[in-house]
Amino acid sequence: IYNTIIRMSPFYIFDLDKAKIRDLNAQDAGELMRYVPGLVVKSYGGLGGMKTVSSRGLSSQDNSIVVDGFERNGMQTGQVNLAQIETDQLIAVRRMDPEFHSVYVPVSAMVKGDIVELISLLRALPSDTFQLKASARYGSFNTYEGNASVLISGKRSGFSLFGKYRRSEGDYDYTFRNGTIEESGTRANNDYRDLYLNGAFAHRFRKNALNVRYRFMSYDQGLPGAVILYNAFVDERLKGFDHRMEADLTSGYRSWGEYRFYGAFGYNELTYSDPSFYANDEGLNTVYRNYEAVLGASYLIKKIQSMRLLIGLESKYGYLDSDRYFAATPSRNSTILFLSGGRKIGDINISISTPVQFYSDINGSEQYTRWAFTPAVSMYRHESSRGISWKADLKRSFRMPTFNELYYGGIGNIELNPEKADQLNIAISYRNKANRTWSFQSKYMLHSALIRDKINAIPTKNLFVWSMQNVGRVLSYGIDTDLKLTRKIVRNMGEVSFGLVYNWLVCLDITDPESPSYLDQIAYIPEHSISADLGILFRDVRISVMNTVLSHRYALNENIDANLVEGFWITDLSLTKRFKIGENRFLSAQAKVNNVFNQSYAYVRNFVMPGINYQLTIRYEFN
Repeated sequence: IYNTIIRMSPFYIFDLDKAKIRDLNAQDAGELMRYVPGLVVKSYGGLGGMKTVSSRGLSSQDNSIVVDGFERNGMQTGQVNLAQIETDQLIAVRRMDPEFHSVYVPVSAMVKGDIVELISLLRALPSDTFQLKASARYGSFNTYEGNASVLISGKRSGFSLFGKYRRSEGDYDYTFRNGTIEESGTRANNDYRDLYLNGAFAHRFRKNALNVRYRFMSYDQGLPGAVILYNAFVDERLKGFDHRMEADLTSGYRSWGEYRFYGAFGYNELTYSDPSFYANDEGLNTVYRNYEAVLGASYLIKKIQSMRLLIGLESKYGYLDSDRYFAATPSRNSTILFLSGGRKIGDINISISTPVQFYSDINGSEQYTRWAFTPAVSMYRHESSRGISWKADLKRSFRMPTFNELYYGGIGNIELNPEKADQLNIAISYRNKANRTWSFQSKYMLHSALIRDKINAIPTKNLFVWSMQNVGRVLSYGIDTDLKLTRKIVRNMGEVSFGLVYNWLVCLDITDPESPSYLDQIAYIPEHSISADLGILFRDVRISVMNTVLSHRYALNENIDANLVEGFWITDLSLTKRFKIGENRFLSAQAKVNNVFNQSYAYVRNFVMPGINYQLTIRYEFN
């Protein structure tokens, strides 16, 4: 199964592989996104705070998050909180270009503006193996984590079980510059309790494979909020749980073609409580319930000489319910028909796709329908004998407004048009031939996009009553750079590695020439971002230095000093030692210091991140 996955794209160089993920030892998937080229991270506070990503000036809702072949974007908000995706099972992370169509990616993801794919051991069960793993972590702010997993696989069948629990008191000290005055305090109500339980079963028939997975997550956390000064009521809480069942039947990689049938069902419940809500003495306690069902199929035909044809069909149903008497209870049916044809001419592959999307919403007695045609054309060359490959693509993406944007009481706008983006991307990749001394990989992408009918929230009656409206047009362009260099040292007893991710991104508001924000960088998009890491491995000891640099941003589209969010440079340092304690048994210990120089910084204004902090991790593996 795993060998099938890596054949999906000629550009398949993992942004993060298993070794890199273990070295970073991130608490959640949101932290890993700092090291993936082309992504812009938003973190609403540290520890259990919400984390989202976007790319190329597109909204985070137009960035598909795919975990083990299934999309995680929900219909209520359209975003994925990456802080709630754990990392201990992950073996690979990459940003995937949607134009490289594959039966292993859901149809709904292939029509999005961008894809971030996460692969775990639940997706890639090896054969003839027994694995037992466990780890424990303790860190600053009284943070505890523990997880364990077992994987048993024979020649044809295998299953795995995974469980994880984490908790933290969460409160941390901060400094905050309020104009010319530097304020200090404690970030309160930042605690969390999370539980994860996952199970997977795989069976390989003679010509195909069946995979069934169950995922459960529950959480209970405080919400520190954006206002950290002059706020005596920091007591809001968010808690909930999520159940997911996933199943797919695949043919595997074959010369004649490939197919995949897949289905999923999800149910999650979210409760938001605010004991100090001013409208009544009992406060506010609101429950939201989301239901989602997905059925899809993809078939890739490769029998035709020098040609390939991909046919995909996906149907999705979503329903949102709430105990608020004035809240909407919308449902949505979506159907996507995907047709892509490709032909190889010499060394060049040309592909044209013609997806059609149809959406039907029902809210009470009202029904709304929308549809879109989002064609794309791409050209690419597989890796040459010199290690060079390239691609170019022109495509259109289409983002439906979410349930919250359309129907949320007092804010939603049922007249919203979907966002549309036209993108042009050109990329080149190089990697040297394998040798005993050093390896080098590089990828460069030049991209541009015109985004129309951008959905923005704007104030109406006052600062507390906002409305969702189509008021935006954005022009974006930039370059993503990804470099990886590894060199063997000391008679192959060690190595030095260096990785650099640099993103230059310009996102200009071109909505209204008379507006004060015309040709200004749109809110919260840094023009420059850098992730650089240096690693030294000698025998079983590894030292890693990781740096993250973000240039200044603006909290609103108008680029004035009052809206400035300062840039920052933070450095993390880790030391890892691995011990062999028996036949096929290993123990590793890692000490990691985050924000070594105790910088005061924030991704989002007022959501101050933690200062210097540490974590200690012990990991046991039996392979």
